[in-house]
Amino acid sequence: MIERARKVLLAVLSGGMSKKDGIAELSSLLSKARSDLARGYCFGARAILTKQPTDEYALDPTKLPKRDVRYVAERLREYAEFRFHDEFDRGYFAAWVDYLSYLQRARGRRGD
Repeated sequence: MIERARKVLLAVLSGGMSKKDGIAELSSLLSKARSDLARGYCFGARAILTKQPTDEYALDPTKLPKRDVRYVAERLREYAEFRFHDEFDRGYFAAWVDYLSYLQRARGRRGD
């Protein structure tokens, strides 16, 4: 379930799927998810696509220096792996890690 949600998130970010279709697919996956980890990941991925970059309070990694994006990604990776966080939160943080990792790779290809 998480792999499918990851593919949807990355497809939308790379332009292979429309944002609307991606949000619909993630909503469907969220309703079918059996584990809290998968629910957290789907919820996080859907939130990223829904709010980025339209929410004025959302983190906009494209405006942050590379080292700050790297720092945030490292912290979120720690949160995703921290065993004392519940499964839902770990899944949510994992979606953010995938999002920031994608942005880092995309910025690297562009030479930012």
